[in-house]
Amino acid sequence: NLDIQKSYEGLEGFDITINGGDIKIVSSDDGINAAGKKIEESVSDEGGPMKNRFMEEDQGALMTVNGGVISVNAGGDGLDANGDISINGGTVTVHGPSDGGNGTLDYASSCKITGGTFIGIGSIGMAQDPSEDSTQASVVVRTDEIMDAGTDISLKDREGNILAQTKTLKDAQWAAVSLPELRVGETYILCAGTTEKEVLLTQMVTI
Repeated sequence: NLDIQKSYEGLEGFDITINGGDIKIVSSDDGINAAGKKIEESVSDEGGPMKNRFMEEDQGALMTVNGGVISVNAGGDGLDANGDISINGGTVTVHGPSDGGNGTLDYASSCKITGGTFIGIGSIGMAQDPSEDSTQASVVVRTDEIMDAGTDISLKDREGNILAQTKTLKDAQWAAVSLPELRVGETYILCAGTTEKEVLLTQMVTI
């Protein structure tokens, strides 16, 4: 179990694999960041310590979630990979940034969801949705009006049964939910506060 209560970036590595456990992260910048392959080093203009320079955004870095319960509250990007994100299992809840300069998901190549539960909330400016090559369906919402911090968000089936729910920790205009129960061709009800909207899943990632 990891409980990172304060950090700049919570977990960092070029190849990150999470197979289980209970992980909670609060970060001022990225929550989980798969990156860091150096191509050169340079000296600062003031002659200070060496600084790392990184290659282009798609470094081939990998972030893989196979299980566990992961909660991220990030001031910057929630899940950031200079390469690929793969969510194959577990329960992943990401409260991303409220500013438009970062995104709840930030990836260079793909964010493929094949299993597990994913709930992401954040700003809209740099938002990236799960990839269309995912094999598990996702519902994505982008709102014109800001969803205030403390807004209840839930996804229900046509009978009104709650499939997933959370509460926004910050102001948000983007949300995504992916669950094993979701089926393309079925209709679901997305609720944000007192607003309800019927969503027909027409493809693997439906906006």
